[in-house]
Amino acid sequence: MRVVYLSSERRDEWDELVSQSPTFALLQSWEWGRLKESRGWRALRVAVEESNRLAAGAQVLVRSLPLGLGSVAYVPCGPVGDWLSGEFAVMLLDELKKIACKNGVLFLRIEPAILHDLAVGHMLNRFGFVSSKFTNQPRATLVLDLTPDLSEILAQMKRVARSRIRYAECCGVTVCPGEEKDLPFFYELMQATGERGGFLPRTYDYYEQQWRAFSHRGEAVMLLAFHKEQLLGARMSFRFANRAAGLHACSRLEYSELRANWLLVWEEIKWAKLSGCRTLDLWGIPDEVGEAVHAGKEIPKTGPGGELWGVYQFKRGFTQNVVYYAGAYDYVQAPLLYVPVMHILSNRYLDRLAAVIDFARRKANRR
Repeated sequence: MRVVYLSSERRDEWDELVSQSPTFALLQSWEWGRLKESRGWRALRVAVEESNRLAAGAQVLVRSLPLGLGSVAYVPCGPVGDWLSGEFAVMLLDELKKIACKNGVLFLRIEPAILHDLAVGHMLNRFGFVSSKFTNQPRATLVLDLTPDLSEILAQMKRVARSRIRYAECCGVTVCPGEEKDLPFFYELMQATGERGGFLPRTYDYYEQQWRAFSHRGEAVMLLAFHKEQLLGARMSFRFANRAAGLHACSRLEYSELRANWLLVWEEIKWAKLSGCRTLDLWGIPDEVGEAVHAGKEIPKTGPGGELWGVYQFKRGFTQNVVYYAGAYDYVQAPLLYVPVMHILSNRYLDRLAAVIDFARRKANRR
């Protein structure tokens, strides 16, 4: 048994390990690491090998912070494999701490895609990882089971979902897969949705690079909803192995009465099902929903961040299978800087940081 760092010759072995994840694990795939490297991150793939087989591992992304604040390291949706078991855990988590030390990071964050479990938290605490309330990937989400037939999947939805899908079709709304030439229209909608929802979209080239990286592999689809010739909404969805997720969605508020978003999700479900996927992650609902379900309590009707509660009400029409993950754990090397940095950057800080860096890079390129 030994710790290894993987070169590109072992890409297929790495992706095979990642593909065994019971959750959507694209963000630990080799191609995702390559994509992030094109965005200014450095990707390290470290694994524990036993009998010439990769048993556990983590794709670690390292990036410098602005203003000379040092750097951060991040393991999105990982580690993967049998990383919680005995010696595998000891070897891999100790190696992650060494990576943090060698790269002089303020902190190294892991966001394992495993269900919330106090025992896991206690184990990570013993290795020096502390729980953080700030997460970058959704901690609570809705995951749709795609193993039944499409007719059964439709029948299991709430009546409101079925009726609005039919209504959109009766109104003449159509959905078709987009091409690269459609990305500017997708991005225009994403900007409008960001202004309406109070979030900062990434730059155009971010979505373009994601699309180019995965669409030619059959691992991404951009679904566009039209009424006559008017673009109403869009979804960009991805798959890895036999899991899919809808990562990006945008729409025009002024045409909401046509219910195009409901038809878009139904077409996303059909795409994922026909692509051989067993699950579709609808990607993010309020954490309070996950907390309530985990505790066996009644789900609250609303909470802080009202926009996301509306999204939850929409998504729960397709499935009520709430999944609540373990959340984020940080190995902190610079505690004096860690606390103020966390307060400044707040929730979804890595996305916000990346969006700011993307914007600065775009401004510099225009000069």
